[in-house]
Amino acid sequence: YFQLYYPKKWEKYANIAVNGDSVEFYCCLDNREPIKLFTVRFYDDSTGFIGTVKDIPVAIVMETIEEGDGLSEEELEILYTMWEDSSIIIDGLVKYNGLVLS
Repeated sequence: YFQLYYPKKWEKYANIAVNGDSVEFYCCLDNREPIKLFTVRFYDDSTGFIGTVKDIPVAIVMETIEEGDGLSEEELEILYTMWEDSSIIIDGLVKYNGLVLS
C-alpha cells in the first residue's frame, strides 16, 4: 500500500523483510547475524504509534541496540546511523503518503 523511503547509502547493509502488515529493517554486517533495527507496523498497536495514513494506523517500533558482541567503533556507527535514519521513513510517509502524525 505504501512506499517506504530509506537511504540508498545503506543498500550494502540493509536487509528488509515484509512480515504480514509489518516491515522489519535489519543491519547486516560482515560475518554477523543480522541485527534488527526497527519495525514499521501498519495495524492498530499502541506500541510506537506515530499516526495514520488513510485511516490505517502506523507505528515504528525501535529495537534496543546492544553495544556488546565485539562490534568495532565503525560497525557501531553504521548500526546507530541506520537506526536513526528511521526518521527518513517517517518523512517519506508524511510527504508521499499523507501520514497524519498524532
